[in-house]
Amino acid sequence: MIKLRDIIIIICLLGAAAGIYIYNDKGEGSRVQIDYDGYKYAEIEFMAFADDEEQRIHINGTTVVIDKYGAYFAHSDCKDKICVRSGKINRVGQTVVCLPLRVSIRIEGEKAEFDGITG
Repeated sequence: MIKLRDIIIIICLLGAAAGIYIYNDKGEGSRVQIDYDGYKYAEIEFMAFADDEEQRIHINGTTVVIDKYGAYFAHSDCKDKICVRSGKINRVGQTVVCLPLRVSIRIEGEKAEFDGITG
């Protein structure tokens, strides 16, 4: 016989599974756009990569790494290296910026998770 405790556990497990699915979803047709000094430098589709493939882009003292699962700053010549410590971005609407070197990484796609970003 199913008890109330069993129902609560099942609901919690289903909620956790739904949360993991939503968190890991990049959205259909998502791509990474790299801007330098306010202008588009590169735009790359995530679906173009195999599971173990990655691309490194060197631009103005930074190294941007892109793979099937996201993009991040691997290296930067700036003093504080906040952009490198920001980690990998992989969801539509996320952005990482290296302000001193004027390089930004943004995930774009058809299914945005955010209406806007406030600071």
